[in-house]
Amino acid sequence: MNRHPAMWILTTALLWAIAPPLSADIQTTTAGASQPTVSGPLSLADAVNTALKYSPMVQAAGDQALAAQARVGMARAMTRPQISATAFGGNSKMGDIITSPPSVMPSAVFAVPRNGSVTGQVGLMLPLYTGGRLSGAVHGAEALSTAAASDRASVERNTTLETKTAYRTTLLARATIEVYADLVKEEQERVRIAEVSFTEGRIAKYDLLRNQAGLAEAQQQLANAERDAQVAMIGLKTVMGVAPASDFTLSDQLAYEQVTGTAESYLATALKNRPELASAKARRSSADANVGVAKGAYSPQVYVSAMEGVISTSDGTDTGSTVGIVVGLPIIDGGLRRSAVKEAESMRDAMRSDEQQAVLAVQQDVNTVWAELQAADKNVQLSQAAVTQAEEDYRVIRLRYESGKTVNVEVLDALALLVRAKNNRLMALYEHNVARDRLVRAVGKL
Repeated sequence: MNRHPAMWILTTALLWAIAPPLSADIQTTTAGASQPTVSGPLSLADAVNTALKYSPMVQAAGDQALAAQARVGMARAMTRPQISATAFGGNSKMGDIITSPPSVMPSAVFAVPRNGSVTGQVGLMLPLYTGGRLSGAVHGAEALSTAAASDRASVERNTTLETKTAYRTTLLARATIEVYADLVKEEQERVRIAEVSFTEGRIAKYDLLRNQAGLAEAQQQLANAERDAQVAMIGLKTVMGVAPASDFTLSDQLAYEQVTGTAESYLATALKNRPELASAKARRSSADANVGVAKGAYSPQVYVSAMEGVISTSDGTDTGSTVGIVVGLPIIDGGLRRSAVKEAESMRDAMRSDEQQAVLAVQQDVNTVWAELQAADKNVQLSQAAVTQAEEDYRVIRLRYESGKTVNVEVLDALALLVRAKNNRLMALYEHNVARDRLVRAVGKL
């Protein structure tokens, strides 16, 4: 074997070429599994940016987009020259035919002579004409890459909306705590006054017990509100993709901001910007290309083929080359190509229907959100007026009770109405904020 150093160098080079680097993948996977810890004040914009950076769903969508880009490279590679090197060394007793390993393209076939031999071959293959099969495959892969990028944009917008909603839900829960904390203070003061009044004999024990029951109920409502705030915070951390140990405070507040414009203008913007529509259009384009790929199988497949080889045996060493054009066309395939075309055409029609359905879904989404926003806008105005009226009612009825002109039950009812009005106002603000966020998502903005 020492008489053929060139062939052993070729074989060694091939062995080194197939050795994959493993350590980099392991390190990347390990590093990507960690969750960041967030602390300090956190604005709504900070929460969204954090979620877009660390959300596993966004990262997965990005990886899918990168994979789709890689598939474009794979499709383009089939239109370019392919060169392979194959080596064989061994002993044959009957002169067999040996092929190159699977997936090595262009493939090689060796007619091994009897007895020991070392054979090497370098082959080249380049497509000249494929009836649009390869170009269609490239176009289809490019369209799917565009669809994957649009899908990533859609996931980013969904994550943004989900983060905003979780942030505002936490704001609502914390604001509700303040409402019930104020209620507990008010009930504690009423119990203190009632205890003094009962000791002095100015009220019945029933009134004292009723006030004490009101305090206990308020404390229970406060405890429930604190629980809801903790659950909301856990949900926000989960959506953001940060560690549960993160300790941050929300720096924004629920606030009213009027939205101008019309449903028609927002719908026109949505039809231009929604990534779902871009994805559906790209998938339909890919399906169109696949029809061309399937029909390309009816055309002759023409390739340029060239080979340079060497064979060394005990009788000596021979070298040679081959250059030519290879043309192939299946004659009878049992209906395989016809079925492939029908399948591609059916998938194209399905993608067209999906594109139409996507347009209808966008129209429904925008119109629904716009209606919700209009109702939320009215509710904010009405709820503010209700709070003002409830505060005045409670003030007047409390003064009447202190002057002995009404009973304690009316005071408690007025206080309950005031708390309900405050909670309704918070809910109206929350729904208006969420409706604004949903409108931004509905028109396709990030």
